[in-house]
Amino acid sequence: MIYPVFPLARGLVPSMQLSLQIFEQRYLRMVRDCMERGLPFVVSPLSSGAEVGLQAEFPAAGCLARVVDWDTLPSGLLGIRVEGDQRVALAAPEQEADGLWQTEATALQDSRQLALPEDYSGIRELLQQITPGEIRFEVLDCSEIGWMLAAALPMEASSMASLLMENDPVERMEMLVQLVDRLAQR
Repeated sequence: MIYPVFPLARGLVPSMQLSLQIFEQRYLRMVRDCMERGLPFVVSPLSSGAEVGLQAEFPAAGCLARVVDWDTLPSGLLGIRVEGDQRVALAAPEQEADGLWQTEATALQDSRQLALPEDYSGIRELLQQITPGEIRFEVLDCSEIGWMLAAALPMEASSMASLLMENDPVERMEMLVQLVDRLAQR
């Protein structure tokens, strides 16, 4: 299926919520069309270029985003809150005359579903320290816990893209652990 693309410096992962201010005409049109049709759009981390303007490059992966709330902000801009849904592979992106990207998106599936391996028990404690509220780990699988961690960590777009492209939740968790280790060394 073809979806519009909203390239962001960081990107979006499944279950992550993100507040956005929409002011460019192409994105106002995108949000209006998606909300009218009840369809998501793709959020993809930027490989190069800028969020504002016509020059943006993004990797071959992203996350479908669904608008869960919207409002007119005090500044007069449109404010939307989106939630990451399904990871997708992107192919054949095309830029429209107004600069809005459209791309074919195919759902990416995890190669396996499993509980968080015991080797990563420290991730539970870390998430409890850095995320608000109670986390019911007993109902979450390795993939869901990994996405919670990814949503909470600061990371570069290239790291976000690698996580989105990885289909094995244990490999993704290992990538996150390495990122946490690098962050702890700063």
